Amino acid sequence: MRDSGGKPSEQSASTELRQGIQGWQVAFIGLGGGIGSCYFLGLGALIRDMGPAVLLAFLLVGVIVYGMMIAYAELLVNLPRTGSFVSYTCEFLGETASVGIGWAFWFNWVCYVPSEALAAAMVLNTFFPGHTGAYAIGALAMLTVINLSAVDVFARVESTLAIIKVCAVILFSVIAFGIWIGLWGAEGFLGSSVNFGAGSFVQNLFPNGAGVVLTNMVVVLVTFQGTEIVGLAASETQNPDVAVPAACKSVTYRIACLYLVPILLILGIFPSENATLDGSVFAQVLSYYGLNFWAGLFSAAVLIAAFSCANTGFYGTVRCLYGLSVEGLAPKIFSKLDKNGSPRPAVLFTLAAMWLVLMLGLFAGGGVLYESLLSVSGFTGTLAWIGIIASQMMFR
Repeated sequence: MRDSGGKPSEQSASTELRQGIQGWQVAFIGLGGGIGSCYFLGLGALIRDMGPAVLLAFLLVGVIVYGMMIAYAELLVNLPRTGSFVSYTCEFLGETASVGIGWAFWFNWVCYVPSEALAAAMVLNTFFPGHTGAYAIGALAMLTVINLSAVDVFARVESTLAIIKVCAVILFSVIAFGIWIGLWGAEGFLGSSVNFGAGSFVQNLFPNGAGVVLTNMVVVLVTFQGTEIVGLAASETQNPDVAVPAACKSVTYRIACLYLVPILLILGIFPSENATLDGSVFAQVLSYYGLNFWAGLFSAAVLIAAFSCANTGFYGTVRCLYGLSVEGLAPKIFSKLDKNGSPRPAVLFTLAAMWLVLMLGLFAGGGVLYESLLSVSGFTGTLAWIGIIASQMMFR
């Protein structure tokens, strides 16, 4: 709870999380939440449905995310808070709005983390068929062990996985650029011939109409979700006044280099109608040009991306619940810490909810649940962005 001056009360301030995250790891935690299975798997379906207009959709959401993160950085610098965006929405928008936004964020990741476990299982099932359920359970079990450990264990695991994902995207960009200029493959320099051949520019840009861009925008929003988790990590970061704002502001080149450039290269070398949801679109592109070895590596990259995104999402979900408890908007037991400085009751409660979602999903059919959870997550997760921007406007 807060006193009349807007500062945390003694009761809230007495619960201090362990600062086990190093400054350089914060930006990678944000990457871990953003580059997940939806980026590697869902991107194929988006390219198929939107055509080249998918680049415009990502550019639009990228601008929104950039504005949100700059607003977030300003709040984090001027008003450090234990509960991060939950605290800001409570202070500037009121308790009712904060309850809705905070619990929506919790619900978002409670749905999304099991979907990432299912995505990892579907990838493993392509290599070793017949055990999708066991793979999904194993993935969530590993996440359980990591997040029951001290926060520095989580930070080391997540930063390592994020580095691997970044390297994979950079490697793909290099290979795709080589294909586009004719360094690999027998087609020579491709220019704009692949997706902008016959027909007008508008027809090529929107092969299935402009309306499909709006109907698929929710999946694009899901792809960017997780960038806001750097703020939730602020209270557990060493030297947060410098590290967290720097991580927020670095979102500009992350969006450009890790989202827009690879998509632009895919559109330059791969017919949009050939993209599918069956496996990584990166692997599909490389297989299209006979680079099967590299395609296999990018199929494995989906596994790492799914696990990394789920790991970061699990962390952010628990810290959101902890923030709600600190603000008096959730039962006080969820702000209790164990000897490692971790909110153990919040971890266990969130775990129970995620396991329930996963079990229901396995009974319903993994593939069906995966697509459904992506749509649910796209709506509920965006509410946190709205809360951050509205809080910054009220602060100003």
